[in-house]
Amino acid sequence: MQTEIYSNSRCIKIVLDGRLVAVNKQQIKTMNTLDGDKVQIDIGEGPLKQIYLRASEVTIPSTFASSAELLDTLVDFWVKGLDCCADTKAKMDRQITELVNINAVLLDIRAGLNPVSPPADIFAAPLQTDNEQPGIVYEGFAAQGTTLESAGWAIRQTVNQNNQTVQLWSNGTKSLDNIWIDRANISYLPLIVTV
Repeated sequence: MQTEIYSNSRCIKIVLDGRLVAVNKQQIKTMNTLDGDKVQIDIGEGPLKQIYLRASEVTIPSTFASSAELLDTLVDFWVKGLDCCADTKAKMDRQITELVNINAVLLDIRAGLNPVSPPADIFAAPLQTDNEQPGIVYEGFAAQGTTLESAGWAIRQTVNQNNQTVQLWSNGTKSLDNIWIDRANISYLPLIVTV
């Protein structure tokens, strides 16, 4: 019986008298020598799925005087393939990191070109109202799910001045960049209209 053994990055190909057996390198559990000139390759699928090779029958990549020499060559094939997989994974990880960074830069550029305006329906009804201080009502507008502690609120303050109701906005804008729980410490100005 003539045996040929080839290796690529993913598998060890064994040709036994013209029959091809391809073994995925990640599937190999153990390899060891047995009595005489045999090498056993255990692929972890039970005793009937193990592969046995005789060193004296291997002609490619070379001839082997002992099972130990054949085992050394098989282990070398196996390890080189696993290193290749690790190198490929490391390269893919670096590329993914680069793509994430590129995406972040593109999002920043996009935000600069198209400033995000809050949807008009956010201002249809406040999510929060505080009228505990006499003569002052605070109304908070934000997207659903915005927490009270996060910067995502536009806050309107309604006050009575000289018998008139005046509406003021946090920092004079409807920008969703204020924190609701800090509403009493924010400067309120008439709405600044930009053209």
